[in-house]
Amino acid sequence: IPEMRDKVIQLRLEAQRQRYSRKRANEITSKQLQRIAAVHSSQQNKDKRKKKKREQIKQVEQSINSCQIDDNVIEAQKLSRTIQNKMIIDKKEKFSALHSNSVYLAGGDKLTLHDAGIREVPTSIYFGQVERSKLADLIIVDLSGNKLASLPGIDFVFILSSVRKLNISRNRITHLPIEISNLTSLEILYMEKNSLDYIPKEIGCLKKLVHIDISDNRLASLPHEFCQLLSICTIVAHTNFLDLLP
Repeated sequence: IPEMRDKVIQLRLEAQRQRYSRKRANEITSKQLQRIAAVHSSQQNKDKRKKKKREQIKQVEQSINSCQIDDNVIEAQKLSRTIQNKMIIDKKEKFSALHSNSVYLAGGDKLTLHDAGIREVPTSIYFGQVERSKLADLIIVDLSGNKLASLPGIDFVFILSSVRKLNISRNRITHLPIEISNLTSLEILYMEKNSLDYIPKEIGCLKKLVHIDISDNRLASLPHEFCQLLSICTIVAHTNFLDLLP
């Protein structure tokens, strides 16, 4: 009986030790899980903070870029307004010039109306006896860079007998008036970048012509009278439809 009692006591003690061990193990496991959870939670918080910071940085960058874009747009608008204002001023100046003969005639021997956007030679230049007398003294005439489709013959070209240099390039001229024959003093003639499809035979009357540029037109042939240009040194005729020269 005493042996059985001791055995029972030992079993109870063993059972208590096992319960204590399991309890202890559970406590340790619980603490470890809490620590792991805390670490995980802390890491999540750090990740959230980093993500939030990245988003804030991105928002700031977007805001800066937006401001830069806005600044660029504002600058572009300012530049556009400046250009428009300048164009308006230029048009006003050109319009004013077209109504003041003293502006056209620089020094009394030069008529300059280049890049004025005109579609025809203003009648105020050659209408009237005084105006025609001024034209008779001209040496240089520059009508380049406009939208001219033709030149007034008897009223304008015929009077330019003293002109030595005539520039009618970069227009829309399709033909020349026969009155070009009266330009007997002409030495330099620029007619490039027009829509000329023929040259009148009267071109042969320009005995003093030294240089002629008829490039970038629609010419398929040149009149035989080109051979009468005894003073000619340079003929620029590229970008046409010419097969033969006279």
